[in-house]
Amino acid sequence: MKDYIFILNLMVLVGTCKNGSGQSINVREKNIVYIDSFRHVIETAFCQGDSIHPKVYDRREINKVLSILNIIDFLSKGKLTTVEVDSAFSKIKFGAVYKSNDCNGLLQTVEAKVTVKYLSANVKFVYIDNLLISIKIVLTPHTLIRCDKYGGTLLDFNVLRDIYARNINSLIRIVDMSYILIKKLDLDNLVKASNFHKDYQFFSEYLSNSGKDWTNNLFLKIYDPDSSCCYSYSKGQEDMIRLIRERRYDLIRDMAFSPNYFYAVNAMEGIIYLVALRKLQIDDRLKDRIERIKNDSCKLFVKRSPDVLGPVNGYKAINSSDEAVVRKYESSLR
Repeated sequence: MKDYIFILNLMVLVGTCKNGSGQSINVREKNIVYIDSFRHVIETAFCQGDSIHPKVYDRREINKVLSILNIIDFLSKGKLTTVEVDSAFSKIKFGAVYKSNDCNGLLQTVEAKVTVKYLSANVKFVYIDNLLISIKIVLTPHTLIRCDKYGGTLLDFNVLRDIYARNINSLIRIVDMSYILIKKLDLDNLVKASNFHKDYQFFSEYLSNSGKDWTNNLFLKIYDPDSSCCYSYSKGQEDMIRLIRERRYDLIRDMAFSPNYFYAVNAMEGIIYLVALRKLQIDDRLKDRIERIKNDSCKLFVKRSPDVLGPVNGYKAINSSDEAVVRKYESSLR
């Protein structure tokens, strides 16, 4: 555990590294330094210097990885339309490619997956209208080394350094020592979207703030395609619970106007609870918004039991009453 904590701290430090002359270095060089910094610590901590690397990789399969990384590098630059995203993935003529579209309020998620022998890539783009808001890329390399002493496996850091770090012009992070994560948020496009949809609250002013308040992360989650799961019949949503405990009722009201339907639904339930306790009043604008949320048919993922999840078409399909919502939040806040 101590080694793991050290590694996490190392990840943060590498993000601001400089070369010997004190000058800032470019993104690819940062990635190389990041991988090299990881490598010795990881292999020593987990393999105790007794790691076995493959003698050779299939060059044709490595070329497929390079082709995918070139497309990933192009996509990670942002400012792309949905048509340009489709065009980029149409260039992949090998492996299994899967594409899907989903909506969550104003947010439309375009997802593409491709798998070859040495790599699985999952790319998610979040749009509002035709404006690209955020990108989330998960790269899972299948190039591994073996720890001879204990028999476990780790990512091959030679490949990470020479193939991934050198060919991706975005800062990369290794997560759980098993995959590479790249995330970006386009604040300029978010501001543009807010100008087109003035009835919504986009929280761009909070996201551009470098403060340490935990709500900054909450507002980032609104645009993370993997953060909108799952609605619970029995428990109030954790962020709403925390906002209620901290008496940040104005933020809960604003969240009801979120472009993310999942967060709008949970904010609405928080408001229903607060109104029942006479801690918040509903004006005509908020009343209209609540009615829209209740009658919307946007897909929600619902946790029916600890191990069972499933989609429903909007809040009305949940068949919950205001009284049930109040009881749920009373129980969650005890």
